[in-house]
Amino acid sequence: MRILILFIFLFIYVAGDSQTLVPITFYEVTSDKPLEGVEVYSYALDSMLYADELGVVQLEFQTRDSLECTLFGYNDTVLVLNDAVSQRIGLVTGSTELSSLIVEASRVEKDVVKSTEIGTVTLTMDDVEKLPALMGEVDILKTLQLLPGVLSAGEGSAGFYVRGGGPDQNLVLLDDMPVYNTGHLLGFFSVFNADAIASTTLIKGDMPANYGGRLSSVVDITAKSGQFEGHELKASVGLLSSKFAAKGPIVKDRLRYNFAARRTYVFDIAQPFVENTSFAGTNYYFYDINGKLDWDINDNHKLSLTLYNGLDKLLFQDNLRDFTLEMPWGNTLVGLQLNSYFGDNWSSRLSLSYSEYLFRIKAVQDKFTLKLNSGINDYTIQNHWKYKWGVSNTFKLGAVATKHKLTPNIASASSGDVDFDSGLTAKHALDYALYATNNHQLTNRLVAEYGLRGTMFQFVGPYTADFSGEEFGTNELIEDFYSLEPRVALKYDVDSFSSVKLGFTNTKQFIHLVTSSTSTLPSDIWVPSSDKVKPQTSYQYALGYYRTFAKGKYEASIEGYYKDLINQIDYNENYVPDPAIEEENEFVFGNGQSYGAEFFLRKNTGKLRGWIGYTYSKSTREIEGVNGG
Repeated sequence: MRILILFIFLFIYVAGDSQTLVPITFYEVTSDKPLEGVEVYSYALDSMLYADELGVVQLEFQTRDSLECTLFGYNDTVLVLNDAVSQRIGLVTGSTELSSLIVEASRVEKDVVKSTEIGTVTLTMDDVEKLPALMGEVDILKTLQLLPGVLSAGEGSAGFYVRGGGPDQNLVLLDDMPVYNTGHLLGFFSVFNADAIASTTLIKGDMPANYGGRLSSVVDITAKSGQFEGHELKASVGLLSSKFAAKGPIVKDRLRYNFAARRTYVFDIAQPFVENTSFAGTNYYFYDINGKLDWDINDNHKLSLTLYNGLDKLLFQDNLRDFTLEMPWGNTLVGLQLNSYFGDNWSSRLSLSYSEYLFRIKAVQDKFTLKLNSGINDYTIQNHWKYKWGVSNTFKLGAVATKHKLTPNIASASSGDVDFDSGLTAKHALDYALYATNNHQLTNRLVAEYGLRGTMFQFVGPYTADFSGEEFGTNELIEDFYSLEPRVALKYDVDSFSSVKLGFTNTKQFIHLVTSSTSTLPSDIWVPSSDKVKPQTSYQYALGYYRTFAKGKYEASIEGYYKDLINQIDYNENYVPDPAIEEENEFVFGNGQSYGAEFFLRKNTGKLRGWIGYTYSKSTREIEGVNGG
């Protein structure tokens, strides 16, 4: 199995084509972000192509070919190809004229009615920045909590529940990299700086097979790219923090950058008020830094590097008691993506990434010192292929391999020359997945998207069993789990303006965040599935009706869902944190159900834009040992 996965990652498609292919990249003029899904109709070829995730269409060159380019929310564009050279086409919402383009005011709608997606909402930062902000800070996660089916975990918390799932059951990605802690300032702010984000997609209804490892939702965030035309600098000062952003070209038409940073300072300003008290030296701040480099190697290969580093740090001092508490926590992400195009039908995305979340405590009083370390580290390699098979099928295939290192509250202490150690060690796991999915136009009205995700999760050493004392060496198998996760979605077009969709999703979750509070805290720990903890499972059924009005000016939907949740995890009622005891020994397990209906009305154009949502839902759990079962 491992050899097969390694072979798939190392296998790179090399395809020759005697035809002359012209790559056309579509982007939004105001934000310079790629526009996925642009419909490009070629009169010479009498065929329709669609822009991929990077906004790129590979088109066979025909002299004087006229192309009609349409995307919901943007003006139609007519492009005439005179030369076989790559082009970047900016789409705008207002009427304008670009080189070799004729822009017209009419639009062809591409919206929730036409796609097979169920319970999926995409927001650009243009949408988010128009909404009221908390203390001057635009926050994408707070915006998602305004959508139907999404519930805040509490006031001032970055944690959220989706359709009855827990905060850990949401897969949050930044350019394919998992983010394990999403909150600054104990959850009052998310870790995502608006100046570093291009768009965000929330999937809560029908999770495609290319996503996995969580039960409730996917929050897929795309980092903002730079621009090729000129440099742009921006700075702002808020009540709690200040921000700086810059973007521009490094090499003309080849290499560009985007950089964003912010830091709080409100407690720095307060220092004069505490310096003459017993709490002198007490402080708190957070910062985060985002960076992205995009290198267009040539027309067929594009390389991007995404960086993130964020940290919260609390320092508390009680000088009367000679007590000091130092508590830092934060995320570090590094990701490299290679996007390749092999003809007008094949594309590939190869990603290498490192994701880290850490939480540390150091408490000192007199000669006594206590240290507590917790966190998770991921090393991931993944490759995704996309193949357009005729006019009726779009096939996707991919593989993902991740090495997890989980550190669940490892404590140590010292008093003078005497050292204490809890004896607990980090846990290790290997996580593999293969998937295949196809979007199939069955008839003029009926479209099916079906897929299968196969997973293998291995709990491995080094590890010492706390009861038997048995020792396992590095990468020695302790426990393994296998699963097949089918995903199916059907869309039937009632007419040109409305459709009905039906979906079924089966997902497994192999790593778990177990918390005794109502919201995610930096001290919450991640644990793997093991000989003591079995994977969580979800079966979700969804049905929805979707309609657009007034030529796409409005869109509306009603969705119903039902979920069976198996092997849900909680602490027992008598749980008391003890750094000398394995957390897994304190877990209890049970099953649950969740069901509800969501109503959504959205206005997409005009001076007044936004949405109204309403949710009715109920979620229950039955866990032995909690509240009498």
